Amino acid sequence: MLEDEKMKRTQNSIELFHMISNTPFFKQAPIFLTLNKKDVFELFKEAYPGFDGDINNLNECIDHVKKCFLNEIPLERIENKELPLIETFVTCAIEQNSVNEFFQTILKKITLAHPNK
Repeated sequence: MLEDEKMKRTQNSIELFHMISNTPFFKQAPIFLTLNKKDVFELFKEAYPGFDGDINNLNECIDHVKKCFLNEIPLERIENKELPLIETFVTCAIEQNSVNEFFQTILKKITLAHPNK
């Protein structure tokens, strides 16, 4: 992703997610939304000024970020039950167990979706 220095990284990430989730090439592909950096929510209000929940409640913060991204999904994909689900994972790249668990989960989901490959 080419970062726009005039735009906050969170907004830049949401726009990239919008672009990917609305690209016809990915229409039939599962999407895994990974909310990394759960360890840096101290700057949350700065990154998400529209948040009006409890900044000390990690789950409220995560839900808000998740909604910001999922609001970018085309309605057609949400309404079509035959398309792959969009799954969200919360992880922390500096926690080895968190990263291992994330990759193991993704690997299982991919191999279950394509058992003959």
